[in-house]
Amino acid sequence: GRPGHSFEAVVIGWTDQAIIDLLWLHGPAGIQPYGNVSGTALDSSGHSHPISFSRPVDVDVWLELDLEIATDFPIDGDALVLAEVLAWGQGLQIGQDLRSWRLERVIETDGIENLTLRWGTAASPTTDDPITIPGAGIAKLDSARVLIRHV
Repeated sequence: GRPGHSFEAVVIGWTDQAIIDLLWLHGPAGIQPYGNVSGTALDSSGHSHPISFSRPVDVDVWLELDLEIATDFPIDGDALVLAEVLAWGQGLQIGQDLRSWRLERVIETDGIENLTLRWGTAASPTTDDPITIPGAGIAKLDSARVLIRHV
């Protein structure tokens, strides 16, 4: 989706102006920067140059976990599972697709005999199929979109 002879930097963190200045100084010469954030960099002579880059587009993810639990499941087990899920979500990278087995292996709370996971990019997910995240997107998990049930 980028124009020919352009490049796109997708950046998390830093101020917009710091990124614009960095791209002006270190971006490829003669190739147009492209993105969803635009600004102006000044060269050493004081001339302004338009510079663009992208911030990742959030892809909200809804998650439902059905847990079959044993007697050794902790009293605060749901909170522990939620914390494990959200910590995993914090480590996701730009453009990283979601695979259920990657999430399932980080849930280590004692007393879980079986785990069924459903997720999607809309409420009431129905599948554990992978979620494809676009190249400039980043999956976002939020406790308000995570439902844990005991079955």
